[in-house]
Amino acid sequence: MAFYEYAKFVKVLASNSGRGFQATIQLPSAKTMPSIGSYITAYVGLGPLEAGVSVQNSPDFKDPSGAYKWHWTVASETASETGDSGPNLQFSDGEIINLKVTIDETVSSPTYKKMIFQVNNHTVYTTANNYLNQNFTNARIILATDQQNYNSLPTSLPAWNTFHNQFSVTNMSYKNTANTWVAINSTNTAGGAPELFHTPRASQGYTGSTPAPANYTVTSDLANSRIYASLKA
Repeated sequence: MAFYEYAKFVKVLASNSGRGFQATIQLPSAKTMPSIGSYITAYVGLGPLEAGVSVQNSPDFKDPSGAYKWHWTVASETASETGDSGPNLQFSDGEIINLKVTIDETVSSPTYKKMIFQVNNHTVYTTANNYLNQNFTNARIILATDQQNYNSLPTSLPAWNTFHNQFSVTNMSYKNTANTWVAINSTNTAGGAPELFHTPRASQGYTGSTPAPANYTVTSDLANSRIYASLKA
């Protein structure tokens, strides 16, 4: 069965093959998520892994004060890596978090040959499989907001109601095939700039209109390895 997201995205993709991606994220200072199940996420990706932080309109993410909190999470595109997640009430709006996904090439490390996900320089997830010396063309960071999901392609979409203040994404870098961390800039970013897109889209067969705002508002400063992104009414 097909699965269709009513969502908006920002992607910074390294144009060269890589073995890791990292960035420092400052979470939005405020957010609005009235739709049950809607969520906001920021994640770094490499090979089969998408690893980052997210928050959802769900009772599990609401603290006693009524605020929705964030947690780290790992999803996998392959059945051989199961994924995982941290405590639901782990991070608050406005916190600064470092995210890193990388192949561990350190021989003396207990996670040697594995792909690892680190949050604030602490390893929270290790893959089951070995990835030593493998190069991937999808080293990236993605910011996304998902308002609603559909089991079949919708013919129209409701008004967009999921918003957040600015994500600050700094210190972006990817690990090249020589295992050296390289600062992200416009010359090593696919397309030379962040990619903005939304779903469902025409390439999926959607023929209806997309309620405003169609995409994120982004300020790109790739010369300094950073971007700023918000979704506002």
